[in-house]
Amino acid sequence: MKRSFLLVSGLLAIAVLSAFGQGVTGLSSSSSMGADGVMRGQATFQISKFLPPIVTNAPYSGEEVTESSQTLADGTHITRKIPGPLQKTWRDSQGRVRTEGRRFAFMGGRNVDPDAPPALYQISDPVAGYIYVVDNLNRVAHREQVEARPQRPALRRVDPSLAGVSGYPGTVGVVGGRGGGGGGRAGVGLDAQGSRPRPEVTAEDLGTKMIDGVLVTGTRRTSVIPEGMEGNDRPMTTTNEIWRSKELQLIVLSVNYSPADGTSTTKIAHLSTAEPDPALFMVPPSYTVVDEKGSFTIKWGEQ
Repeated sequence: MKRSFLLVSGLLAIAVLSAFGQGVTGLSSSSSMGADGVMRGQATFQISKFLPPIVTNAPYSGEEVTESSQTLADGTHITRKIPGPLQKTWRDSQGRVRTEGRRFAFMGGRNVDPDAPPALYQISDPVAGYIYVVDNLNRVAHREQVEARPQRPALRRVDPSLAGVSGYPGTVGVVGGRGGGGGGRAGVGLDAQGSRPRPEVTAEDLGTKMIDGVLVTGTRRTSVIPEGMEGNDRPMTTTNEIWRSKELQLIVLSVNYSPADGTSTTKIAHLSTAEPDPALFMVPPSYTVVDEKGSFTIKWGEQ
């Protein structure tokens, strides 16, 4: 029983710390089941001093859902689907964003019910200049005044998995590459120091299509991992497919495949570009608003 409790407690901590979007960081979390069967715990958060990237005039709402499938060596097919959405998001034309991490339904000893009200949710409000963490269990809204992130010179980031693709440094022997981000092919060969093999990476433009009435552009990155690089006795191929809406500045669908893990799909379900209800971005009038200047702790399950 104690081992099961520790496992559940660990899962709760992970769920709490991974459920929010940009602007709020989960610092720590703990929970325990009392003799009365009530789940008690606490989680500590910190709100960023700066607003997340602001997108205006592009309202949307949707639910992030994910599932995976795998075929074993004996032909057995395994499909895993997390019940309910991982996260619900609303964004209005002013750039205000509400995020509900449904995994917070664990808090307060409640069952994981996709239709249950969230224990916590986040509002990023660039109009008022605040980020809120709203605690439905204690009817408290923790907020911190934030400002727009200062502009900095663009730095060129290098994705290690794209090393060697035309336009990306890190390997030698690029063949068939094209400039302007149009894709390319990295020679397997050696890295720039001539020491260890690197994957062969191909970037492919998949064109455009409509998903839930939204125009998206697709790209596929295929990586061929050479023999011996990860203990494999033959080359392995992995793929990463991304479908992104330029208008919404949002990844609508991503599909990842690897021989070891099978296929994992994450998508925005019930995607709508209608203007959300303004009430979604307001703290309920009966809630207490607490101004924060640093980290703060939310407790649940106490009498």
